[in-house]
Amino acid sequence: MHPAEKEAQDLHSLAYAKEDGGMVYQVWQDGEITLQKAGSLLWQRSLHQIVPPLKNYVAGLSLPCKSGDNSYAFVGSEADAYKVRKLLSIEGCPDIYAEIREQRKL
Repeated sequence: MHPAEKEAQDLHSLAYAKEDGGMVYQVWQDGEITLQKAGSLLWQRSLHQIVPPLKNYVAGLSLPCKSGDNSYAFVGSEADAYKVRKLLSIEGCPDIYAEIREQRKL
């Protein structure tokens, strides 16, 4: 599992989306962060874009919830959304193959 998928899975909770009267952050597989009303108004009102999709993101990842060809996670705060976004970024993603390359040099 990619670090971004793991972080999204760890931070994701449907409980955030079910809170009546609240707002819920979503982070999408391309790094876009949105905010919308939670509870009974979920998907009934506008989705507010907090930051646009990343230009260079790790393609092919799957976050906990699906919507057509897209996936996303409900997270508890904007800070949590940015944690996942950073891992989705090619520049912010840890090099998960570095250890393998080092072993091959030996």
